[in-house]
Amino acid sequence: MSNKHMQLLQQRQEKRSEGAGGMKQPDMRTFFPTKDEAEAVVAPYAETHEKRIKCDMLTTDFLASAGWPHLIENEALRKLVKALNPRYDLPSIGKMQRLLLPTLKNEIILLIKDRLRKAATR
Repeated sequence: MSNKHMQLLQQRQEKRSEGAGGMKQPDMRTFFPTKDEAEAVVAPYAETHEKRIKCDMLTTDFLASAGWPHLIENEALRKLVKALNPRYDLPSIGKMQRLLLPTLKNEIILLIKDRLRKAATR
């Protein structure tokens, strides 16, 4: 757990009030995190998610342009990527086939259409 998470947890515990029978009960006004507290906890994950999407698409682009999308299953490639960035896992072949390759295909189609449209207006 990061220091920021520990601080938030500690603050939550300190804000609890005494309830009946001497047991600590949550104070409903302070039990739930504020919007700023919630965003502070979620922000690092959003950044990580964006990086993962970018890495997935770059990997897909590389493997598709080389004509080797099946290489995603190669154990040596997985070990290489893990050595370069231990926090990143290559996408599965299923994710590559169902999501990443169709997304890449659609991006390429849109790029070609845009170039054709620009060429036609010249």
